[in-house]
Amino acid sequence: MSMETQSKRRILLHVIVGILFVAICAPLHAQPLTLQVNPRGGLTGEIERGGVPVTIAALFETGPRYTAENGIGRRVGIGSSIPDWIEMGSFRNQSIPGFTPMGHYGYFISPDGKAVIVDLGSHRIVRVLTQ
Repeated sequence: MSMETQSKRRILLHVIVGILFVAICAPLHAQPLTLQVNPRGGLTGEIERGGVPVTIAALFETGPRYTAENGIGRRVGIGSSIPDWIEMGSFRNQSIPGFTPMGHYGYFISPDGKAVIVDLGSHRIVRVLTQ
């Protein structure tokens, strides 16, 4: 066998080994990384009340409730200002999408049974949740 033939075979062997290596290792690196961040809260998210993690449903069970209309003759919504005299419960966010992680929020239950989430710094409504 000539030197040229041996060199070509060696190159071919290296190419085949390289292709096999890539074919075996590439799928191992192509798998998506999956992390389960909140096993207790599911899709609804989780909050913390009194240092204990609970689901959002706990807001509806324990929140301060208002039965009277707002007295200003219009519906309030996201961005509306809430007066300082409104009594609110508070919670710390753990995994509600769109909220500041570990941020503190106020809330109350409106006359129509919705949880009104309020930014404690600005006293503005940031979200209204239905049960």
